[in-house]
Amino acid sequence: MSTLQLGIILSSSSPMFLASNSRIPKNVFPSISLFPTNFVKNTCRRTYSHGDPRRGLFKISCSSTSENLNKGSDVVVVEEKSVSVILLAGGKGKRMGASMPKQYLPLLGQPIALYSFYTFSKMPQVKEIIVVCDPSYQDIFEDAKEYIQVDLKFALPGKERQDSVYSGLKEVDSNSKLACIHDSARPLVQTEDVEKV
Repeated sequence: MSTLQLGIILSSSSPMFLASNSRIPKNVFPSISLFPTNFVKNTCRRTYSHGDPRRGLFKISCSSTSENLNKGSDVVVVEEKSVSVILLAGGKGKRMGASMPKQYLPLLGQPIALYSFYTFSKMPQVKEIIVVCDPSYQDIFEDAKEYIQVDLKFALPGKERQDSVYSGLKEVDSNSKLACIHDSARPLVQTEDVEKV
């Protein structure tokens, strides 16, 4: 099993609500396992910090481990029906200037979002797809439901991308071992590439 841990440290001059050098307890955030994208054979620790003398210092530290890789194995086996896919399809696509969000524009006769939707639905490891989208576009995915063999759920998009991701994570089945997050406006994802991650 792969694990990703995050910690946040804020100074007393920070505009945030935490006291000087407070640490958020581990049990505040749900334990979520992710695909071991950039894991190395030894535990890695990276610290990102940003300091502005007027606003105080904040530091975010991340560490990751993968038990399978630490044991000398380069192959991580993902069980069937153990992955929840969060398909982000709530973007507005304002920069594109189209009459609808780009993920719903037709590409060779089908909305762009359905390409990655079908790719993930065919993977035996995937148990559910959680589509984060505006309710007015849910019918696109509901109409495609008869062609897939995984559970389909919906979540509402947030103001920013991270809010949409969080909304999707709240819908993840508690028995899922991994979560995979993908932008539906990226239709060229292939099963082989996902399995490598």
